[in-house]
Amino acid sequence: MSKHLGSKKVTIRTKLILIIVSICTIALLLAGGLFTFVQLQLHRTSMIENLTSVTKITADNLQAAVLFENIDDADRIISELKSDSRIHSAAIYNNDGILFSSFNITADNFPAFYDFSQSDKMAVFSKNFLHLYQPIKLNGKDKLGTLFI
Repeated sequence: MSKHLGSKKVTIRTKLILIIVSICTIALLLAGGLFTFVQLQLHRTSMIENLTSVTKITADNLQAAVLFENIDDADRIISELKSDSRIHSAAIYNNDGILFSSFNITADNFPAFYDFSQSDKMAVFSKNFLHLYQPIKLNGKDKLGTLFI
């Protein structure tokens, strides 16, 4: 038995071809979606690792400026981050959560200081932005403040 589509007969061969094409299309769409998802995750992980190393180096360079409350040196050090197109803002907070030094290339305000001392998370994604928090420590021990990028 064959059904009519319009004025043409639909054969078993045509039905099998449609089924095979449909299955291949679905498989390709699923594979493409999975590939895209994996690439986005790898890009996200790579971005976190790269920017985390930048924040660690910058936090190490800020030790003396924060310890001696030298705002000019702190401004100079974090202003070097402006040359990295991935970084839109940076701020240094003291241990009390008070803003010590900052720059912002957008018109947006800095987010409120968030205390990560109870959490192992140093990177947070929100509103398509990656927020990194790096403690500024004296010789890796005593916390002097926090660098936010």
